[in-house]
Amino acid sequence: MPSSQASEEGGEAAQGRGREAEARACEEAERVKVEAEQKAREEVERQVCEQAEKDRAEVQRRAAEVAARQRALAQEASKKRVREELEAGPSDDQREGVR
Repeated sequence: MPSSQASEEGGEAAQGRGREAEARACEEAERVKVEAEQKAREEVERQVCEQAEKDRAEVQRRAAEVAARQRALAQEASKKRVREELEAGPSDDQREGVR
């Protein structure tokens, strides 16, 4: 009987070590999973920030184009007004002021 008792104790010890190893493996797997999720979140955040920066640059570029176009239109309108005024000749108020 002593050998069967020793055999049972050895089996229980082996089972205990197996459970400990399984617990360590589960903890390690959980740690790896958490790290991978964190890295994935950081990568997504990096990509979102990068895209936001590209979008911001595009908006600034378009705003500059619009501003340049507005200036060009304002200059053209001013030139057109001057031409029309020159073609129309002096207004009645201007003629009376000259007299």
